[in-house]
Amino acid sequence: MVINRGHAIWCIASLAFTAIATGLYLSSANHAVHGATGNSISGILFGIAATLAMILAGLLAARKRIHGGQLGTVKWWLRGHLWIGMVSVPLVFFHSGFRFGGPLEQILMWCFLAVILSGIVGQVIQQFAPRFMRTSIPQQAIFEQLPIAIDALKDAADQEMLTVYDTLFTNHDGTETEDADEFLRTFYLRHIRVFLQVDIPGDSPLIHPTQSVGVFATVREGITNRMLPVVNQLELICNERRQLITQNKLQWIMHGWTLVHIPLSVSLLILALIHIIMSLYY
Repeated sequence: MVINRGHAIWCIASLAFTAIATGLYLSSANHAVHGATGNSISGILFGIAATLAMILAGLLAARKRIHGGQLGTVKWWLRGHLWIGMVSVPLVFFHSGFRFGGPLEQILMWCFLAVILSGIVGQVIQQFAPRFMRTSIPQQAIFEQLPIAIDALKDAADQEMLTVYDTLFTNHDGTETEDADEFLRTFYLRHIRVFLQVDIPGDSPLIHPTQSVGVFATVREGITNRMLPVVNQLELICNERRQLITQNKLQWIMHGWTLVHIPLSVSLLILALIHIIMSLYY
């Protein structure tokens, strides 16, 4: 989610709420004999507010699984998740009086900070990664449709080869040959067509751009002039495949941080519930 002007209302409301909460905290802390504590009236109120903020932020996961606009758009909830989550930071510290407390409270605080940090990291990634992808990766495909895009590239490459060969697989025994008429077809089946798969061998010479340039330069030396346009097109197709590889990596980075953020968030809510029960019990 990119932060833009649509976040203005959420940002202003969050800053205003934080400013009011800060004023209340400073006032209560100055009048308290032992400073701000979690079991004081103000501390309890801040604790309730922090818990509600975390619950509201956590409801985003449930909203994503509910279809329809009666509960607001997913974009609206995403913005709320971000800003309410940030507001919960001062509320938690106001509740604890900037103390980490006992063992359970320490675990809870560190888990809370890990959730906030992972959320910030995820937001930074989502803020800049799409912009980088638009400027650095001209050929892009929808993440879920990457296999379809890869198959399209392979089909395009096959069609290029069929402009100079009647068939792709005749006389191919898995070894490269010096014969000019067979050299390109052998190289294509052994390297290019393998590279135009969803799962690419890690030792493919076409993965790295610099190495790929050298490989195609060698190929051009072993073929006839009539095959040069085909090789040029095949090189362009391989370049597009490398761009899809880069896009896939960036997509995993963009979404992979949730594999840390979501489990931590669930753990935080569980720990917060335990903390509340223990506080009421004792």
